[in-house]
Amino acid sequence: WVLRSLVLMSVAIFGLVTMGDGEFGNDECLYATATRDMVDTNTWLFPQFHGIPFMDKPPLQLWIMGGAYLLGGDRLITFRFPALLWTLGIYLLLYEIGRRLFQADVAFLGCLVLVTLSDFHFSHGILNVTMEPPLVFAWMAVLYGFLELISYEKEGSTKNHGGVWIILG
Repeated sequence: WVLRSLVLMSVAIFGLVTMGDGEFGNDECLYATATRDMVDTNTWLFPQFHGIPFMDKPPLQLWIMGGAYLLGGDRLITFRFPALLWTLGIYLLLYEIGRRLFQADVAFLGCLVLVTLSDFHFSHGILNVTMEPPLVFAWMAVLYGFLELISYEKEGSTKNHGGVWIILG
């Protein structure tokens, strides 16, 4: 649990320090504006972008960003905060998959390698207000669910949460 906590704390600190810097990218502007329009016009079921229905992507990320917008206001860090939560979940699942397949040291090393990949953080992770963070989390959740199902069959355990993770993904 010490290695897992160390990974999550380092990612969280990095994210909190850097997520308010810079400007929105092109896609980020689209999702932030759609979120703002959704909240301002109270069209949560069918989000809109400047009055046009925004049905290009599933609305879960917009709903979560909308909740953050209601709590934190119209700030860059508010729109990026849900991506930090998704990224922390990704690291937690990556660590658990590595620990279950190999051992805790290998899982920590896998997370450490991912921390060093700036493309992951700036294109698919902490500093990204697009649909990639929840998508990567969903992939990891499904992989973890399959691992749970395989482990359940091998170990003969009485608890099986693999289906929950697959449905979550």
